[in-house]
Amino acid sequence: MATQYAKRALQNLTAFKATKWFTKDFKTLALRIATDYAARNEINYGLADLAQGATFNTSTLKLTGTAGVAMINGVLKVLPALSDTDVTAIVTDKSLRCITSAGAVGTFDSSADVYVTLLATNSDGDATQTDLDNSFARYVAILGSSTGHLSSAEISAAILASAGNASSADHSGCKYVMVAQIIGKAATTHLVTLNRNNVLGA
Repeated sequence: MATQYAKRALQNLTAFKATKWFTKDFKTLALRIATDYAARNEINYGLADLAQGATFNTSTLKLTGTAGVAMINGVLKVLPALSDTDVTAIVTDKSLRCITSAGAVGTFDSSADVYVTLLATNSDGDATQTDLDNSFARYVAILGSSTGHLSSAEISAAILASAGNASSADHSGCKYVMVAQIIGKAATTHLVTLNRNNVLGA
């Protein structure tokens, strides 16, 4: 089938006609790809320069990074800029209360190394979500162990287990995209070891 110029790839895919075999399955496949793509979670740009903010403390995780844009649950969301912002605390239009790997309300303490996963979400912190174009994504930090970051399955389990939390820490049902992996340190600098572009030490 010839490519129709001035059409997007998905438009061409969904217009594809299989005339010899598996016609029904081709249509189902095309619809599924289009539906999954429309509901995708991805960062379009921003936060590639994420780093420790100006203020270091073992009881806060303050970060600095440029604003950006993300698709969360298929909705265009603004990634708020961070300027010495504690992403483990409630900061209006920026971040919600952090949780632990068990889903409980978290308290950041890096007197010993703590491995943190930072997410951009559509969570409102009370088991509801905001899916409005150009609304703010909310950052949610998940506190892991002192030895390693959480896996994708562990992140999903923590989000699910946060159901019923108070203090703007109920993120159950939210959609999210990973922003960074961070190691909270006891001295000098919290380390961003992996950001959304896989840039070490960003």
